[in-house]
Amino acid sequence: MKRIFVSVLCLCLCVTAAACGRPDVTPETSDLSVVSDVSTTTTATTTTEESTTTTQETTTTTATTTLGRTTGGGNGGGYDCIGIPTRPTTTTTTTTVKPTTTTIQEQTVDLSAYALAQSADVVNEKRVYDGYTDGLVGYYSRVLPAFLDGDSGSNRLCSPLSAYLALAMLAETAAGNSRRQILDLLGEQDTDALGRRAAALWNSVYSDKSGAQCRLANSLWLDEYTVPHCSVQTVDRLADPYYASVFRGKMGTKEYDAILQEWLNKNTGGLLKEQAGGESFPGNGAFSLVSTIYFKVDWEKAFNEQKTRERSFNTDSNQGVVQCDFMNDSTKNTYYWKGEEFIAINRTMNGNYSMWYVLPNEDVRVDNMLHSQDVLGMVTGTGGGAQRINCDLVTAVPKFDVTYKKDLSADIRSLGATDVFDPMAADLTALLGENAGKEACVGGVSHAVRIVSEEKGVEAAAYTGITVAMKGTSTTTRVRPLIYFTADRPFMFVITGPDGSILFAGVIGNPTLK
Repeated sequence: MKRIFVSVLCLCLCVTAAACGRPDVTPETSDLSVVSDVSTTTTATTTTEESTTTTQETTTTTATTTLGRTTGGGNGGGYDCIGIPTRPTTTTTTTTVKPTTTTIQEQTVDLSAYALAQSADVVNEKRVYDGYTDGLVGYYSRVLPAFLDGDSGSNRLCSPLSAYLALAMLAETAAGNSRRQILDLLGEQDTDALGRRAAALWNSVYSDKSGAQCRLANSLWLDEYTVPHCSVQTVDRLADPYYASVFRGKMGTKEYDAILQEWLNKNTGGLLKEQAGGESFPGNGAFSLVSTIYFKVDWEKAFNEQKTRERSFNTDSNQGVVQCDFMNDSTKNTYYWKGEEFIAINRTMNGNYSMWYVLPNEDVRVDNMLHSQDVLGMVTGTGGGAQRINCDLVTAVPKFDVTYKKDLSADIRSLGATDVFDPMAADLTALLGENAGKEACVGGVSHAVRIVSEEKGVEAAAYTGITVAMKGTSTTTRVRPLIYFTADRPFMFVITGPDGSILFAGVIGNPTLK
């Protein structure tokens, strides 16, 4: 009866969190425990002056955690929600919850010592700072070509923000050269600087307003057998500043997988249900780190649906010319950007989000845009050689609904972070301790993205899941030209946050493909 009562309590709390969204409660210290019989793991333009393209998109889910833990259910199938995600608010309310102490294999963890994320007014004052975007340009220049490499005519997507947060959490769990390689990839000197930037990013891009939703969520999923080895300090670190919720269960079981899939669906707005349904924990999993983003933002000026027309799109591949719906608009006294190899437009969205359409010149491959420092400087507002030109603009860009999934392991290794994947070199002792931390390595980095661009706005979602398993697994002018921006051939798009951080990016080679 006691177990049934606790299970019901877990269900009630989880349902309440889902229904209420972000509760206005952020206690200083608290223990919030939920138990349920489950188990989990995540494998969590310059062209002729008549072409340009624009599109915006962003998504994210945010969370701050209250940590607490109770022992799992019977028969080794226990699932603990060691943290309920909440969003920092400007109102700080103190909630008293009876402290609990969990004894695991003679190891006692005082959960009342777990620190909670601070309220939003404190977070914004201390963690959001100017210049954080500048520090990420190096990271973007490394990952965009790697993550978006692919065949001509294909659609490729990524969320640099989601991948950044997942890798940042991985760096916190690693030590030695394994940590150093990840920090180098992310462009940080140490985990203190990394944590500050991660928190600044989180609080800068997050929005939960009508017509401008960009929500983030992070989580740590532990296998019940690795809990005794886990460092309380590292778990605390993931809760603040990464706002990670913590879960414990038996990896390799359908019950734990189902909880993971449900969490992914909830925090990606159900956009990636099919992809999330394929995620599971390996039987020898030690822990998984998952970062999600959900983005649903309206254009400041919506496209008129009555002006949407079918027209040809040249795929530049063996797929030839395809027919698809194009959204059309015209604007006076605005701007377009012109570089040596491209033209671009920036279509603004609610909440200071933006979607950039980058159209290469007819004799330039779209993949060149992935390596262009002018494109990167333009979209992040950090410089570059693209010239901003005043114009009257006629826009025609295709509607699209594109989904993409990829294992980023090979891409991350190619960027220098190799040790965490190597069973002989991986060092994950910062979380798992000296013994278990030397016997685990990263088994996979699952990355899924979906972006829907329509007349009203853009909806997008992404998740990045990193699974760790025990070793042995596998300017301006007075005379304004009239510019026609028609994205009728492969183009690049970038969705940026209020301060230029890149939330989503991709190449559209064929807008008719899903």
